[in-house]
Amino acid sequence: MESVVESAFPPAEVLWPDAESGPWVLRVDIDLVDGRPQPVGLNISSADPAVRKRLSAIVLRRIKLPEIVYAHLSEYRAGIRSRIESITADVDIPRSVTDEWEALHADAAAVDRRPGRPAYLTADDHQHVADLYRAAHEAGEPVLATIQNALHLSPSAAAKRVSVARTLGLLPPTTRGKARAAADGDK
Repeated sequence: MESVVESAFPPAEVLWPDAESGPWVLRVDIDLVDGRPQPVGLNISSADPAVRKRLSAIVLRRIKLPEIVYAHLSEYRAGIRSRIESITADVDIPRSVTDEWEALHADAAAVDRRPGRPAYLTADDHQHVADLYRAAHEAGEPVLATIQNALHLSPSAAAKRVSVARTLGLLPPTTRGKARAAADGDK
């Protein structure tokens, strides 16, 4: 009989696709694999056991597992940080220790990311695309080429990022082949 080892991370349980009503409950088990938190199990069940809904392949394809795991781990880390801060609030920590801690985190933030696509695009990434788009449009430069060169992307990847920025409302709608950086009357 195999022994059960407790995971370092609590499972992520979310109502999906609607965070209020589901109709599905996703439980994602997360554990360290090769030193990184990774999903190691997935359970999908009805949010309301009295209501039976069909779990189709289309529904399964729409599950954005990496986003669910990333959001859960971010919340988990934030909770750990706040617990550490509340525990250490009454502790007198020498200035040299806090300076060393801040320097360590500054060094870690300054390290360049690995080459290639980031694992997750943040709201700041989408805002950066929108800012590049507006600046290129106002300068009369080709917007997609500017985004491509600035972010080291292929033409299709640059177009996809612009499309996502539009979907998020960071850029106004446009017609194919006609760039628009601001909605009428927004300037």
